[in-house]
Amino acid sequence: MKWKKLTNIPNTVTNRYGHSLSVWNETQTIHWIIVFGGFSSVTDTRLIKIITSGRDLVVQPVLENNEYRQERARQRLAQAGHPPSTEDILDKKPQKSDPLDYSQVLLLII
Repeated sequence: MKWKKLTNIPNTVTNRYGHSLSVWNETQTIHWIIVFGGFSSVTDTRLIKIITSGRDLVVQPVLENNEYRQERARQRLAQAGHPPSTEDILDKKPQKSDPLDYSQVLLLII
């Protein structure tokens, strides 16, 4: 696949300088970009889900860290055969297997 310019990315992602960026592949067709930190008024962690389909890229709405955690909690509950409710998601205690809050990792490094 050739490089493609992503469009419709909000300013909370594009207006950053000196930030960190990480990319990982969840599956062969689902990819995540995580953006955190930077020298601007926007330094909160943002996650972008990109789905590849043939030669097309589908960019999902940009998620904040909490939105990402809620989505993952919903997926885990659905896989366990338990339809998720709002209470299930909001009352969920963090587990060791949960993704790291990269903003907290940065604070530990500094």
